Amino acid sequence: MLSTSGTLATVEVNRSTMCEHCPEAGGCMPQQENSRLKLARASNSLGARPGDLVELSIDDGVILRGAFVIYLVPVIFLIVFVIGAEYLRVRLGWEEPEILVSGLAGILGLAVSLAVVRLLSTRWKYLADGRPEISRILPPEENGNQARTGVNPPGSDA
Repeated sequence: MLSTSGTLATVEVNRSTMCEHCPEAGGCMPQQENSRLKLARASNSLGARPGDLVELSIDDGVILRGAFVIYLVPVIFLIVFVIGAEYLRVRLGWEEPEILVSGLAGILGLAVSLAVVRLLSTRWKYLADGRPEISRILPPEENGNQARTGVNPPGSDA
């Protein structure tokens, strides 16, 4: 762990240890700058101090909400916009081909859904229940000299 601020902590996370047991490994934190170490903000209800090696956990509901937003919201918007466009085409007597109206409505629906997904993911990012939590402070005998830095040494799998 690097620092604390009130009930929050900034933790340097090794992707391999954080993601190895997650069914969505690599899905929530895309590769950036080819670095395996990332910073994460976590709730610090255990009172961990800078230099402690900690274990993080996240509620399964957060992953399910994220999957719903990323995968199902665009599909729902696509279907609603296509059905709505077809309804309007018939109701207003438009002579344009059905495929053209439906295709344009589908593209518009996907574009709108991307804005909605962005809005929801930004909002949920800061909700307390979506934040990782420090679930365990590793004792010095388990982390050896890693406690000093809070980071796994290069080449270790722990």
